[in-house]
Amino acid sequence: MSAQMLATFDSTHERSADLSHPTPARYFARQPILDRKKRAFRYEFLFRVGTQNRSCISSPAESESATRRMVDSSVLYDFESLAGRGKAFLNCTRGSLTSGLVTLLPARSTVLEILEDIEPDNGILEACRQLRALGYQFSLDDFVPRPGLEKFLPYADYIKIDFRLSDASQRADIRHYLKDCNARLIAEKVEEQEEFDTAVEEGFDLFQGYFFCRPDLLARNHIPSNYLSYVQILAAVSQPSFEWGSVEKLVRRETSLCYRLLRLVNSASFGLRHEISSIERALIVAGEDHFRKLVTVAIAAESGRGHSSELVRQTLQRASFCELAAAHLNQDPTEQYLFGLLSLLPVLMGIPMSQIVELLPLRAAVKDALLGEPSDVRRSLDCFQRYQSGHWECLGCEGAVVCPDQVHDLYRTSLMWAEECTVSMIE
Repeated sequence: MSAQMLATFDSTHERSADLSHPTPARYFARQPILDRKKRAFRYEFLFRVGTQNRSCISSPAESESATRRMVDSSVLYDFESLAGRGKAFLNCTRGSLTSGLVTLLPARSTVLEILEDIEPDNGILEACRQLRALGYQFSLDDFVPRPGLEKFLPYADYIKIDFRLSDASQRADIRHYLKDCNARLIAEKVEEQEEFDTAVEEGFDLFQGYFFCRPDLLARNHIPSNYLSYVQILAAVSQPSFEWGSVEKLVRRETSLCYRLLRLVNSASFGLRHEISSIERALIVAGEDHFRKLVTVAIAAESGRGHSSELVRQTLQRASFCELAAAHLNQDPTEQYLFGLLSLLPVLMGIPMSQIVELLPLRAAVKDALLGEPSDVRRSLDCFQRYQSGHWECLGCEGAVVCPDQVHDLYRTSLMWAEECTVSMIE
């Protein structure tokens, strides 16, 4: 299914309701929990308040409402499928646990995250016992030892320790406190590569944060031959009308890329009706625009070998989001798709962006945007990044506006498309 086709899926349940009383938009974000090899292990789904430009909760009543809406959204939007083969972590209030509200969620694919301000009284402990008997797992959020908190430890499968609110000495004390606990420790809010390295050295084996898409220091003097081929292919397909024969020859030179391309063209995510067994046939059947996308997806997957599969997914999601947002921002969808894809290519390939843009026939404004210069070309990517970080201001200029409701729909559509594309390409 293409990104354009998936766009028709957006907010189906809301649109089927009485339009005179529209259902409030549902906002959520998804953040990966990674293992030591930077592979996606689980996902946490986070509540967001889009139109109020904030993601924080300021009162117990708001916290309770947020949890209820996230449970509802999990059922409505099928968080189980968005979590892939992992489990979805969801923040839970005391009320949602003791009332049994969370039993609406599938036990096989849900981790109930106990917030740090919940006191381990008899009521909540009995709820944990009953939920454990139903097969649910638990995570303790922002764990800091305090009297009585040890009562939660027998139920904990995961314990999160905030790297931004603790130093090495404090974390050592916490790990000592938990030495007899079998829960897996998650280093939370790990935003830099150095923090990831520190967490590994301290013995953590699960990590949460966006450090994985930040490039390490790049000091290579040349582009490896296979990556040079990928850049040449990207240069060929980025032309407004590319030369079929030249593209086919370039693709044929890379055996592993051919393999991934044929796997992708025959997968359900692109929906071609007949099995394709040759690059030439893929070109003919897919058509120019469709084949351009197939090639770029396959290049992202091949370049991402040895990296976190979540990084490849995010690269493809960026590309799709930028393509979908282009119509709202007076941009060219094809150019925006390529721009979103290229924005993380240095991390996938380990090549400085300055070297990549030199080899691609891009407009000067696109090259400047990829190198970090302020530009209208970057508006879609800026919008994507603000959404991920919980900053919900509208993006607009001179009549071209993407409101929070639209951003949410574009984000979810692009996420689903990226999931479909990578399911048979990465794992």
